[in-house]
Amino acid sequence: MSPPTIANMGQALVIELNANLTAGQSISIQVDYKTDASSNAMSWMTKAQTAGKVMPYMYSQCEDINCRSIVPVQDTPSNKVTYSARVETEKEFVVKMSAN
Repeated sequence: MSPPTIANMGQALVIELNANLTAGQSISIQVDYKTDASSNAMSWMTKAQTAGKVMPYMYSQCEDINCRSIVPVQDTPSNKVTYSARVETEKEFVVKMSAN
Protein backbone atom coordinates (compact mmCIF):
# COMPACT_ATOMS: atom_id res chain seq x y z
CA MET A 1 0.00 0.00 0.00
CA SER A 2 1.47 3.35 -1.05
CA PRO A 3 1.52 6.30 1.36
CA PRO A 4 -1.07 8.98 0.57
CA THR A 5 -0.05 11.86 -1.70
CA ILE A 6 -0.36 15.37 -0.27
CA ALA A 7 -0.89 18.20 -2.78
CA ASN A 8 2.35 20.11 -3.49
CA MET A 9 4.18 17.96 -0.93
CA GLY A 10 4.26 14.51 -2.56
CA GLN A 11 4.11 11.38 -0.48
CA ALA A 12 6.07 9.83 2.37
CA LEU A 13 9.31 8.11 1.48
CA VAL A 14 9.36 4.56 2.84
CA ILE A 15 12.60 2.55 2.69
CA GLU A 16 12.45 -1.06 3.79
CA LEU A 17 15.77 -2.73 4.62
CA ASN A 18 16.25 -6.42 3.97
CA ALA A 19 18.56 -6.85 6.98
CA ASN A 20 18.63 -5.73 10.60
CA LEU A 21 21.23 -3.16 11.59
CA THR A 22 22.97 -3.00 14.92
CA ALA A 23 24.03 0.09 16.85
CA GLY A 24 27.09 1.66 15.26
CA GLN A 25 26.47 0.26 11.80
CA SER A 26 25.91 2.68 8.99
CA ILE A 27 24.42 2.38 5.55
CA SER A 28 24.30 4.59 2.52
CA ILE A 29 21.08 5.11 0.60
CA GLN A 30 20.73 6.97 -2.69
CA VAL A 31 17.38 8.58 -3.44
CA ASP A 32 16.79 10.11 -6.85
CA TYR A 33 13.97 12.65 -6.99
CA LYS A 34 12.83 15.78 -8.76
CA THR A 35 10.46 18.63 -8.08
CA ASP A 36 8.67 21.20 -10.18
CA ALA A 37 7.45 24.78 -10.04
CA SER A 38 4.39 23.85 -7.96
CA SER A 39 6.56 23.08 -4.92
CA ASN A 40 5.66 25.09 -1.80
CA ALA A 41 9.33 25.90 -1.19
CA MET A 42 10.10 27.29 -4.64
CA SER A 43 9.55 30.93 -5.50
CA TRP A 44 10.11 32.69 -8.78
CA MET A 45 10.81 36.25 -9.82
CA THR A 46 10.38 37.40 -13.40
CA LYS A 47 13.33 39.12 -15.04
CA ALA A 48 11.48 42.44 -14.61
CA GLN A 49 11.54 41.89 -10.83
CA THR A 50 15.33 41.43 -10.66
CA ALA A 51 18.04 44.07 -10.31
CA GLY A 52 19.56 43.41 -13.75
CA LYS A 53 16.21 42.80 -15.45
CA VAL A 54 17.92 40.24 -17.72
CA MET A 55 17.09 36.79 -16.33
CA PRO A 56 14.38 35.32 -14.08
CA TYR A 57 15.36 34.24 -10.56
CA MET A 58 14.30 31.14 -8.65
CA TYR A 59 14.96 30.62 -4.96
CA SER A 60 13.92 28.24 -2.25
CA GLN A 61 12.38 28.98 1.13
CA CYS A 62 12.41 25.97 3.42
CA GLU A 63 10.67 27.49 6.41
CA ASP A 64 7.95 25.50 8.16
CA ILE A 65 7.69 22.12 6.46
CA ASN A 66 8.11 23.48 2.94
CA CYS A 67 11.50 21.84 2.46
CA ARG A 68 9.68 18.51 2.22
CA SER A 69 8.30 19.68 -1.12
CA ILE A 70 11.76 19.77 -2.72
CA VAL A 71 13.76 17.11 -0.88
CA PRO A 72 12.74 13.96 1.01
CA VAL A 73 13.75 14.91 4.56
CA GLN A 74 12.30 14.77 8.04
CA ASP A 75 11.80 18.13 9.72
CA THR A 76 13.22 17.46 13.15
CA PRO A 77 16.47 18.59 14.78
CA SER A 78 17.07 15.02 16.02
CA ASN A 79 17.75 13.77 12.47
CA LYS A 80 21.05 15.02 11.09
CA VAL A 81 21.82 14.05 7.52
CA THR A 82 24.48 14.88 4.99
CA TYR A 83 23.67 15.20 1.34
CA SER A 84 25.01 16.04 -2.05
CA ALA A 85 23.01 17.47 -4.91
CA ARG A 86 23.22 17.85 -8.65
CA VAL A 87 21.20 20.66 -10.14
CA GLU A 88 20.45 20.54 -13.85
CA THR A 89 19.47 23.69 -15.68
CA GLU A 90 19.84 25.32 -19.04
CA LYS A 91 23.37 26.61 -19.67
CA GLU A 92 22.54 30.31 -19.42
CA PHE A 93 21.44 30.01 -15.79
CA VAL A 94 23.74 30.28 -12.79
CA VAL A 95 23.16 27.88 -9.88
CA LYS A 96 24.31 28.67 -6.35
CA MET A 97 23.62 26.48 -3.35
CA SER A 98 24.18 26.82 0.37
CA ALA A 99 23.11 24.90 3.45
CA ASN A 100 23.90 24.63 7.13
